[in-house]
Amino acid sequence: MIHVMRVQNFATFKSSVSLVEAYSKWLTEVLHDCRVDLRDLLAICTSCNRALIRERDKQLLTRAIVNELIQSIKFKYELVESNYLTIVEFILQDFGEEISADFDQFNTGASEAIRPFLSDILEFIADLHVLSKLKVFFLFNNN
Repeated sequence: MIHVMRVQNFATFKSSVSLVEAYSKWLTEVLHDCRVDLRDLLAICTSCNRALIRERDKQLLTRAIVNELIQSIKFKYELVESNYLTIVEFILQDFGEEISADFDQFNTGASEAIRPFLSDILEFIADLHVLSKLKVFFLFNNN
């Protein structure tokens, strides 16, 4: 899909936005079933941001990824465990945090897509049951 969005004048094709919308639906299903690499998320969202013209369309894939994280927090449906942290790293990278030395700064728009959900995230973090589960999760994964 990255190569498709790099086609010259991709945004001028009639079906370019509908193609990206269909891809976003597939991508959200992948987050539930497969492990996703941060590098791949950054590449596809950056390509989408560069390929499309309208601001709303540029953020299509990024908003889909952020919405999956929020939906999994709110309604308790599962993502692959590693994808939770990958999406959080994806968002933090857009805020300007240095995630890893081998990643350049990518413009994905995830920091803007997460802003409406900050109260939901704070509510999730404040839940005592969640804190105990996270402690067990991090202790288990660090050993």
